Amino acid sequence: MSLAKAEDKQAELLKKVREIELRTRRWMKTQLLGQYRSRFRGQGMIFSDFREYVPGDDVRAISWNLTAKTGKTFIKKFEEEREMQLVLAVDVSQSMEFGSKSGIKRDLVSLIAGALAISALSQGDLVGLLLFSEDIELFIHPKKGRSHFLRLIREMLVPQRKYATTNIARAVDFLTGVLKKKSVVFFLSDFKDQKFEESFQRFAKKHEVITCRVSDPLEQKFPSISGLQIENMETGETQMLDVQDPAFQNFIKSENQIEEQQKKTLKKFGIEEIQISTLDDPLKKLSIFFSRRKR
Repeated sequence: MSLAKAEDKQAELLKKVREIELRTRRWMKTQLLGQYRSRFRGQGMIFSDFREYVPGDDVRAISWNLTAKTGKTFIKKFEEEREMQLVLAVDVSQSMEFGSKSGIKRDLVSLIAGALAISALSQGDLVGLLLFSEDIELFIHPKKGRSHFLRLIREMLVPQRKYATTNIARAVDFLTGVLKKKSVVFFLSDFKDQKFEESFQRFAKKHEVITCRVSDPLEQKFPSISGLQIENMETGETQMLDVQDPAFQNFIKSENQIEEQQKKTLKKFGIEEIQISTLDDPLKKLSIFFSRRKR
């Protein structure tokens, strides 16, 4: 690549990053500033001090060691942690490059992630990023600050992808190992994968998990033509299809059934989902999610 082309590419990237920052900041100003934080459970309770026991206090909070030392009954005081930790787990497999009309799924996810990140950072929270495909592509530990936010957006827009396919269970297991602190974790993906539900079940027992399923209309309904050449974006294989062929129709039906079963299973585990199409306004969808969600 020539120096001129490299500079043009860098300038285009910076323009995209700034556009996402400006758009997400405008969106944030239209929301109640406390709405983001109030919709999540936070990090739980942390010890703050001791005080003497009074009738009616929870006996489970008694500090038996201090009580034994002083001869008086003391209980532990707790307060809610002021700092939450948000982690964005973003699918960067090849299927996220697909988009038939308004844009590709990867750009859609970058905007959603940008809005979540800037909401968290504005509240003084930490934000981390995981890029995954078949394996772990990149992990950035949770931090604060505008420069950190800009780096997250840059990495999402130009992921250094090593693998084309998706392994969601691998991403969940990785986060299980690295996240020692209870976190709010958003998984942003098209979920073109199977057999990851059990990993989510275990993970959601410790962390607050929300899935954001992105899709494109063409993935649900193909144009009614007899011959259609398609390419599997994760394997690179191409083939001619007759979308009117009963076998193909059964395949689509089976894929939709798998997706619906995924949704039901994750809901059973207490995991909420936001569904967003490339035809949607993603920030509007996010606003609806925040307004409807209860702690």
